[in-house]
Amino acid sequence: MLILLTYTLKPGCREAFFATVHELGMPQVVQQEEGCLRYDYFLSPDQPDQVLLIEEWASEKHQQAHMETPHMKAFMRLKPDFVLSTIGKTY
Repeated sequence: MLILLTYTLKPGCREAFFATVHELGMPQVVQQEEGCLRYDYFLSPDQPDQVLLIEEWASEKHQQAHMETPHMKAFMRLKPDFVLSTIGKTY
């Protein structure tokens, strides 16, 4: 299961967004989760307020378990502080 997420951040929030992501231990913690094949963030070179997250999971069950982890719950609570919109595609 491949998931591509494009985050549009609030203007000027990129540094604070990544500081929060790293304080939560992501992506290192996520990459250690069972079934995680890939979890990588990419910065847009020409749109500083856009971030691409590529997630790959062995199964939908693994991805759903990931969403229930304490670090993901913490991230979801903090996400509105930094993110204006999220567009996701699942393959």
